[in-house]
This record gives sequence, C-alpha cells and structure tokens, in this order.
Amino acid sequence: MICALSRAVAADIDACGQVLRKARRARIHTGIGASNIHIAGKFQDDRYGRTLGEKKARILQMAVDAVKRARAFTDDVEFYAEDAGRADPEYLLEMLEAAIDAGATVVNIPDTKSRCSSRRRA
Repeated sequence: MICALSRAVAADIDACGQVLRKARRARIHTGIGASNIHIAGKFQDDRYGRTLGEKKARILQMAVDAVKRARAFTDDVEFYAEDAGRADPEYLLEMLEAAIDAGATVVNIPDTKSRCSSRRRA
C-alpha cells in the first residue's frame, strides 16, 4: 500500500492522485481541522464564513468535497479529523459521518494536541 497525505485542498489531492497513478494499491489520506481552535485559527478568512457556525458548515462541505475528489483517484480513502481530541463531539461525529457517506473507507481520529502534561519525577 502506498499512501499519500494531503490537506482537504483540491490541488493537494490532485497531486496525490498523480503520484499514485501507477501504484497497484493506493490510498489518499486527506482531512481537515475539526476543533473550534483549529477552525478559528486556520480558517479566519471570511470566505469560510463570518460566524463559527458558518465556518463549521463550510469546513464540513470541504471535508466531503475532499473525500469525493480523492475517490476519483482511488477507492481507498482515509479521512482525518485534525485535532479531534479538542473538537466538539457532536460536530466531530457529524464530520466523520459525512466523510464516510462521501466515500471514506477509513477514518482517523487523531488527538494532535495531547491533554497530558509532562511531569518530572523527584
């Protein structure tokens, strides 16, 4: 299996599809931020919406579009919900269900910001 990782950006997914075109077993792993922290930080531009709710709706559509685009290149598409550990659980489930409905064959629920603190032992 050869897997190419991309953001939920059409040009990135297309590049993955091109590099995987001769692979016997190919997977595209694409995804997008799921936590309010990532949404507020990475999608500040008004083109994604003006309110958090508008931004969440747009990002959800971007996730679906990314999975569908990846499926045009391969039947094996993995979707990641970035920063899932800090995401609103209802929104996270909505995002994962939408990705599966769009054709994701694997979902990745990464906790990219660990809640554990490091401690030194005396």
